[in-house]
Amino acid sequence: MNLEEEERDGYIVPRQIKQVWSVQMKLLVKLLEVCKKHHLSIWASSGTLLGAVRHKGYIPWDDDVDMVMMRDDYQKLIEVAPREFASPYFFQCAYTESVPYHRGHAQLRMNDTAAILPHDVTRNFHQGIFIDIFVFDALPDDESLYASYVEELDEAQRHVMSAYTKFKLGLNPFGNLRMLKSWIYAHTHDYLKTFRAYEALLSKYKISENRYVVKSGLIHNLQYIKDKRIDKSCYVETIYLPFEDIEMPVPKGYDVVLSTLYGDYMSPVKQPTYHGGFLVLDPERSYQPYLNELRKKGKSGR
Repeated sequence: MNLEEEERDGYIVPRQIKQVWSVQMKLLVKLLEVCKKHHLSIWASSGTLLGAVRHKGYIPWDDDVDMVMMRDDYQKLIEVAPREFASPYFFQCAYTESVPYHRGHAQLRMNDTAAILPHDVTRNFHQGIFIDIFVFDALPDDESLYASYVEELDEAQRHVMSAYTKFKLGLNPFGNLRMLKSWIYAHTHDYLKTFRAYEALLSKYKISENRYVVKSGLIHNLQYIKDKRIDKSCYVETIYLPFEDIEMPVPKGYDVVLSTLYGDYMSPVKQPTYHGGFLVLDPERSYQPYLNELRKKGKSGR
């Protein structure tokens, strides 16, 4: 990849972002190698899928890579990850971090780099440049089950975040009954056990037995599920499209997928990136000294 600043579709991509892209592409190549070795299906997702189809690479104003897998293959990846991703790679999920890690999907990170988000400054997990590995879970074919399932998921997600924060963020647990219940749960339940229960609930409906899937890390409410669910048949066959310097695996039904997510997806609309709030994004220096500096500034009030 050319690392110099360039203009793409009327948008200037600075050199630093090109360097970040280069690190992410190394992570992506490694991830695809491991998936191929273990016969795991994986596809470009969200903006990365859109970039592959519309730009043959990154959307010019994007700063990340999103991949997605079905739940069964995702679990297999987690199982093989400890022996497949040696330094400088770090496979990150709730089960590989030594401290509580609250994201509902995995990330593959690069050592000796930095990608620090504001809400992670106080956290001690790995914060190198990353690519996201999301997971598809099934939805019930019986639409009458949606509402109760979403309620279950909402409660489980609140338990996960309660156990994660332990209400150390200045929250008042006595403000209302729901908050009080979360406070009690947080102080009587282990975080990792809570996260396992949440993932078990996400797997309640089997992909093999139901028609629709949704990216589980983004399940928020009933309307989202109905609007953004995708027919799993879109992913029955994988094809490859050019993406920067590699061939990217994408679902053959990408038109249905992108139309569901974005509507008229071939008409570019410049938007802020999902991770547009990075405090630090550095491909050449480790996140650890940055965290020390940011924490000192926070304590001093500067």
